[in-house]
Amino acid sequence: MTLVYFPPSKQQPSQTNRLTHQLVQSAWQLALRFGKRTTIHGLDRLLSAKASGWERFVWLCTFVSAFLGAVYVCLILSARYNAAHFQTVVDSTRFPVYRIPFPVITICNRNRLNWQRLAEAKSMFMANFSDSAQISLFDRIVSSYDNAYFGHFQSFERLRNQPTELLNYINFSQVVDFMTWRCNELLSNCMWRHYAYNCCDIFSKRRSKNGLCWAFNSLETDEGKRMQLNDPMWPWRTGSAGPMSALSVRVLIQSLKHWPGNKEKDALKGIDVMVTEPYVWHNNPFYIPANTETTLEIEPIIYFYDNDTRGVRSDQRQCVFDDEHNSKDFKSLQGYVYMIENCLSECHQEYLVRYCNCTMDLLFPPGQYRSCRAQDLLCLAEHNVSFGGIAGLFLGCSLISGMELAYFLCIEVPAFGVDGLRQRLRLRRQLEMTMAEPTPTVNFQQTNPSQLMENYIMELRGEKQQEQNVNFQNWQRITFAQKHNK
Repeated sequence: MTLVYFPPSKQQPSQTNRLTHQLVQSAWQLALRFGKRTTIHGLDRLLSAKASGWERFVWLCTFVSAFLGAVYVCLILSARYNAAHFQTVVDSTRFPVYRIPFPVITICNRNRLNWQRLAEAKSMFMANFSDSAQISLFDRIVSSYDNAYFGHFQSFERLRNQPTELLNYINFSQVVDFMTWRCNELLSNCMWRHYAYNCCDIFSKRRSKNGLCWAFNSLETDEGKRMQLNDPMWPWRTGSAGPMSALSVRVLIQSLKHWPGNKEKDALKGIDVMVTEPYVWHNNPFYIPANTETTLEIEPIIYFYDNDTRGVRSDQRQCVFDDEHNSKDFKSLQGYVYMIENCLSECHQEYLVRYCNCTMDLLFPPGQYRSCRAQDLLCLAEHNVSFGGIAGLFLGCSLISGMELAYFLCIEVPAFGVDGLRQRLRLRRQLEMTMAEPTPTVNFQQTNPSQLMENYIMELRGEKQQEQNVNFQNWQRITFAQKHNK
């Protein structure tokens, strides 16, 4: 009998494809496991096991866009940092400190309004005091002003879908001015260089980008200008240093008079203290929480620019002189000298005018722009962004998220690769051990199907012929025996 062998297809490519498929499946399982516990924005949705292909595509595009935006913002910041061509040198360390005016100290209560005067404000500013719907809307608008300042207009979101145009006739800047904290309600125990003063004699109410606040040593208010006329030493100066060498004041928080609808009462208690040079409108304030005693140290530093600086273009030196009114980079608040802080404040005011066609007059000095009415407040909330906000949007990955990604790339991915390599080595050893064992050798002959059929038929014929021969021989023996017996 002939053994027939049909050779199988090559196995090496199928094993390679199987290993590749297993590797892909293992990598995908690793990614899904990471996506279940990650807090990185977008990756949890991208690597969700329940996400469809279309959803993963959308989140992949979003994540890649955010990553590229973060890289772009970092490049911008790096370019700005490296573009500083100027060198700062110390001209003198013995300049008399008393010749430098003491800074303007502005104090703002984080809870802007005294709500005990709400009923009086309604009777004073509302024409239809009996309409309950307008009274409720009035309360909602006033509460939106309680913690609003420039770049923090999201409190006006609560006016969405509200008929604010019904109260356009009310000047809410005057309402806020009426309800803001008065000097004797906010300040007490004022001392200047160890001498006690009436706080209301040395502080005056002024506007700022934090709202209506109370300022010491200021020239931005009518009271400060009158002080300069009556006192040739105003703004005051000090030549000493150390505790009690300048201003000391106690601030009254009065929590019982705050807006009762504030859900974050404890988190917002405190004051903002702004330290600026004379003729500067605004600077970023310091936050001082309630029930604390804080000392602010002020360094008397004055910056001067050499005349050679004028030889550099204004777009390269990132500033202009106060007499370069024709420069395209010159910008300042109306009636104010050019300073970088005033330039930024005017840019902020123009931003509001560009997008909402009005300005918050409580945050800027009186000028040429229209004041926002009640129906304009929602627009302020809708256009509430800055470069810092945009940078935060792209750089919103927290430190924990960064550590998660670093751990995944530096620990889990290498561990996954090492495990896969170990499995491949183990499989290779098993194959080598199998190939090393002795196996019987069988010679096979490959035939085509027609030859196989012919061989099978010939074998059947041979077996039938042999059977016939055996039967014939048996018949002959039986016949011969019968004849012999007769």
